[in-house]
Amino acid sequence: MAKRVGRKKVTQIILTDEEIEQINAILNDPDAAKNTKQRCRILLALDESQNEGMTYAECAEELHCSRCTVTMVVRRFIEGRLDVVAPHRWNSHSGMQPMPEDLVQLIIETARNETPSDGGRWTFVKLADYLTNIKGRPISRTSVGNVLNQNGISLKK
Repeated sequence: MAKRVGRKKVTQIILTDEEIEQINAILNDPDAAKNTKQRCRILLALDESQNEGMTYAECAEELHCSRCTVTMVVRRFIEGRLDVVAPHRWNSHSGMQPMPEDLVQLIIETARNETPSDGGRWTFVKLADYLTNIKGRPISRTSVGNVLNQNGISLKK
């Protein structure tokens, strides 16, 4: 037997029979997304009840993906079990919190009623910087722009 490559796994994946059935259903679904199927294959490959001791590096090599992808699938699986395999749960913005209503109101009121200290007009960047100083927490120019656009407010005069 060849020498194992990679570190020993810190986290063991043990799928339930129900989860295995769900994964097989996804793999057999012709309409399932390619990435969703790949995540399912990763989970099946790392399942301790089926494959004994496969490392992340071996899994990545076998499934032709990066070790980072394997690690990310495992991390998200641990956080939410099989729910993370569902496409509506897997996106880069899933951890974002909605903006608090008081902050939305502050953005709108500031844009409508105040003028910048330099005497010019507000830009998304100036407004974001101003509000970051007031609130003591970072507020991005994109967030400011989204709030103003959603409320039909233009900074152009």
